[in-house]
Amino acid sequence: MSTLIVWLGLCLVLNVVFVRRMHIVLAVVIVVRILVPGVVQNEVMPGLHPSTYLFLCFMVVQLAFAPSTFGRALRSAGVWPQAIIGGIAAVMMTDVGNPGSAGLLDTAMFVFGIVWAPYYAFVFMRYSIRSIPGAGRVFLVTFTLLALAEAVLSQFQVATGKPIVWESDFSRIWLSGTVSELGAAIGTFGHGIQVGVFFAAVMPLLALIRSMLLRFALAAVLLVTVPLAYGRMGLVLTVVGFVFLVIIGGRKVLRSILFAAVVLVALVVSIQGVAGEKLLRKFEDDNGSAALRVAAFD
Repeated sequence: MSTLIVWLGLCLVLNVVFVRRMHIVLAVVIVVRILVPGVVQNEVMPGLHPSTYLFLCFMVVQLAFAPSTFGRALRSAGVWPQAIIGGIAAVMMTDVGNPGSAGLLDTAMFVFGIVWAPYYAFVFMRYSIRSIPGAGRVFLVTFTLLALAEAVLSQFQVATGKPIVWESDFSRIWLSGTVSELGAAIGTFGHGIQVGVFFAAVMPLLALIRSMLLRFALAAVLLVTVPLAYGRMGLVLTVVGFVFLVIIGGRKVLRSILFAAVVLVALVVSIQGVAGEKLLRKFEDDNGSAALRVAAFD
């Protein structure tokens, strides 16, 4: 509980200091959400994820110190989208009446954490990009640096076979019994699928980087790393994002194609060996899980 009190105090101070620069606080929310995995949030502090507490403080401070800005941001979201989100939350809250329910407070916190907070974080991010000069650049730099950090961490995890971060928690999940080394990159998320999907989400954002060399260099880092997560969805989506990046990459078509070819060669090289074999097995059958999924619908 003391950790929660200290964290809430820091959140309030941060929000008051940057009350007119909401994009700074929202960028911190993103960083905390990525660096603190959901599997350890209850061990870090009770109730909500630390990033959700930070966003809750953000909304309280904005409402108290900048009510006009708070109102404009909410109005920018439109009535119908908010009504739909409210309806989804209301349906989820009906679980309180079930015998196995976690209770009103726990259910409300759960709904706020996975429905209200993500949606309104997006709403305020979009509003800040439209109304505050430089906000978009802050978010771009934040996502890019996080993706680069995840890529470097993933490479070290595969090279050492250790989680490196959140080691005790991740080791308890992945290193048990006869398993003594990680079989895939898990980043700070705790799972390879999430690492791959995060890379896929960041890939199109790289198109906003002006320098073509830097843009494709970062894309190469992500593409070379994503096979180490051994996730089919992450790999496919990252490649799709890279194709999108090439298409909208700029007017210098020949140079874009040349850089893209180099990056794709790097990807082909990276999937040679163990990574390629594991991915191939997953695409073929994933140790029978594909057949089990089909059988479940029969």
